[in-house]
Amino acid sequence: MTKTLIIVAHEDDEALIAGGYIKQNDCVMVITCISGRSTQIKAIIDNAVKYDFQYLPLNYEPFRSDNLPHLAKAITYIIGDERPDTVITHNPHDTHQEHKMVYNAVEIATRPILDYTPRRIMYGFGAGLYENADSLRFNPNTYLVMDEETLKTKMAMFDSYKMEEKGLRSSEGIEIEARFQGKMIGSKYAECFYLKREIMNYENL
Repeated sequence: MTKTLIIVAHEDDEALIAGGYIKQNDCVMVITCISGRSTQIKAIIDNAVKYDFQYLPLNYEPFRSDNLPHLAKAITYIIGDERPDTVITHNPHDTHQEHKMVYNAVEIATRPILDYTPRRIMYGFGAGLYENADSLRFNPNTYLVMDEETLKTKMAMFDSYKMEEKGLRSSEGIEIEARFQGKMIGSKYAECFYLKREIMNYENL
């Protein structure tokens, strides 16, 4: 069975970026890197039980750019221990300082010169992240088709984080984004990613 690590800055990012992916895939671990509020932590713990994923908080202090080397090292060790087939994280055009730090840490931790490198690296982009990213530069090349049930799960997962609901960061925003991405591939709903790397055969490393 393949394993996926979804490595994000905050609780709720996993729902916005990959809620549909979590619903449709087994053996998923969500790693949050920045220390969050107790209400948000309770929400992700409840979601982990309800939607059957593992949860690992790293609890780095917010707003500390000097966390980057330490975070990259921690993620490197986790990837080496967990040996995931796929890693999903924030996209490189995200301008939120903590999202950007996590993206950079994952880039360092997944460089192919290491003893183990995941076969697939993907960047995510979800409703509400427009406020933090240059959306015109994000060009997805991989889509996850979502049915009605998967979309409802994604929305319910995000609804657990009540304090984070604002503007596009809402159930309505998630549905609008899912419809828009679905139109791009002739489906009713979809979740989009940028596939950065896919190694077809480990023997070629």
